[in-house]
Amino acid sequence: MSFSIEVKRELCQIEGRSQNECRAELAGLIMGGCVLSGRQREIPDRISLTTELPFLAARLRRLSKILYGSGFSVTIKEERRQRVYVVETESAEAFRQIKKDARIDKQTVSDNIPPYFLSKQHYFKAYLRGLFLGCGSVSDPTKKYQLELNGETPAFFDNLSLILKDYDISCKARVRGGQGVLDFRGSDSVADFLSLIGASKASLQMTNVRIVKDVRNDVNRKVNCDVANLQKSAKAAGNQISAIRKIEAKAGLGVLPKPLREAAEMRLEHPELSVQELGALMDPPLRKSTLYYRMRKISKYADSL
Repeated sequence: MSFSIEVKRELCQIEGRSQNECRAELAGLIMGGCVLSGRQREIPDRISLTTELPFLAARLRRLSKILYGSGFSVTIKEERRQRVYVVETESAEAFRQIKKDARIDKQTVSDNIPPYFLSKQHYFKAYLRGLFLGCGSVSDPTKKYQLELNGETPAFFDNLSLILKDYDISCKARVRGGQGVLDFRGSDSVADFLSLIGASKASLQMTNVRIVKDVRNDVNRKVNCDVANLQKSAKAAGNQISAIRKIEAKAGLGVLPKPLREAAEMRLEHPELSVQELGALMDPPLRKSTLYYRMRKISKYADSL
């Protein structure tokens, strides 16, 4: 089961606090699944929504039953070897009543969310929940952080993006293939939107995935840094030992002043240590910069031979 389906299943289990909240969710669902999709234009005499998700079909039936006692019928069909659920208004009267309550009873589709569903915050959240159920999708957070709302009316998503700014949720309305898209990118934007519409479990799951990714990336950065430092130290130690061996072969280490000779002998004795670790073994202990200076002097002397 995809993450997007898991989110929609979670949303369909939310109990509405009032009939008005149920009405707001149903309005958002019809807007996303019928109006913005263009299906309402293709089938103008009834509300018709097709879904592969049985729990979404059941959600529509439940909302209409709470509000009207009935209103929708569900027909199971086979399309391209896939079972689908066609949810439609049962009568012309139900069609008129639901369109009126959903504020889509005018001839032209508004580019704005009806003011009634903005009058209270929980109405707006329920409307967004229905909108996502009707035309939304979200990617698996282990792969990427992205959520989209899709439909035929780009201006609708432009206006919705401005409203969501008041909730500190970043999203961008754009046009793709002639269709409007409201695009949420980044873990914070996606998680905040999911939390707003009531998908708290999915939002928490996304946050946990991000934390694990951040920790893993931090560990990888530190490991890569440690490996790079080890490689650098090993290369430096190799160059120092080569210089010391050259001096030893051509003139003997006795030609070096005592501080340099002691540093050279310590390096030959501990080829695996970094300059800082080597300095700690000197008697008395030397700072990294001091021992590094002595090693440079040894290299210069070797170059002169």
